[in-house]
Parts: sequence; structure tokens; C-alpha cells
Amino acid sequence: MVKKDRQVDKPEPNWKDKNGRFSIGNQFWKMRTSVGRELIFKSPEKLLEACEEYFQWVEDNPLVEEKAFASQGKLLKTGMNKLRAMTLDGLLLFLDIDENTWYEYKKRSGFKEVCTRVSKIIYNQKFTGAAAGLFEHNIIAAELGLKNKDKNTDEEAPPLTINFQVKPAVSDVKITRGKKKEIDKSESDS
Repeated sequence: MVKKDRQVDKPEPNWKDKNGRFSIGNQFWKMRTSVGRELIFKSPEKLLEACEEYFQWVEDNPLVEEKAFASQGKLLKTGMNKLRAMTLDGLLLFLDIDENTWYEYKKRSGFKEVCTRVSKIIYNQKFTGAAAGLFEHNIIAAELGLKNKDKNTDEEAPPLTINFQVKPAVSDVKITRGKKKEIDKSESDS
């Protein structure tokens, strides 16, 4: 896991009087030495180093699939190592930061390049793993946004019907949804 360097040297509080009550017009707000929380990763290099620790952890900790098989009349079990997919959620858990913090780092100069590179590494690992059959391709495709979105999944939409009526010199086309609509002569002549 990532070690956090959080050292805060604050002066001894003196906003209370000798009886332990807050003094009138106390200036407690002056005790704050900085505005906002300090960054967990002080430089882009530190963030990249922590992300690389996560990548190494993923490699060092594969998922283990237990397989059972029979050999010479005996039931044997064995564990097979399977590649663990890198995920942004897994990275954020490893770094002990939340998604908002990650996106705030992405906005900072220097960190933007690191965050983009890390996102591309995670994407590439999942894509190539699915292409090689090491991951469930449909799950990875959905996560990477590669699903076919052209399918009409709206169950209530009626099928599209196209009616043609051919005349010696003119062809009329009517496109409707749902019921077939006959083209009568009065509509086509007008």
C-alpha cells in the first residue's frame, strides 16, 4: 500500500482563557496554516510511482481458479493463475483516494499527463487481455465502451414498414411505423 506523508506542525492552541472558555473575539481561524487539504501525492512523479506499485501488485497477485479433475481414479484439485484485470476502481482503492480526488489530480498541470498515461495503461491491459481471451470479452467490451450500440432495444417501438407502389412513370414510397398503410390513388395523384 501507499504510505502517506502527513505531518502537520500546529502551534499550541491558545484560544481559550484560563477558565477553559473561548475568549471573546477569539481568532481560532488563524490557527489554520494552509487552505484546503494537502495533496497526498506532492508531485506527478510520486503519483506515477504509486500507480506503478499498483501495476506490480496486479502482476504479483493473479486470480486463482480452482480446477478439479480425475486422474487414475483419484479426484485432484489444482489452482490455475489467471490474469487480474487492472481497473480504475482497483487503483483508487490501492492509492486510498476517491474518484473526485483522481479527477482533481487530472486537472493539475503535470498530473494530467500522468493520469492520462495511467488510464491508457489500464485500458490497454484490459483490451489486449480480452483480445487474447484472458478476460471475458463481453464484460471488458462493456466497460471499455466497445459494445454495439446500434441495436434497437426499445421493445415498444413498432417495426419499420416500407411500402412501394410502382406506376408506369412514377413510384410512390410511404414509410410508416406500425400498421401497413395502403397508398390509394387519391393520395398519389394529388
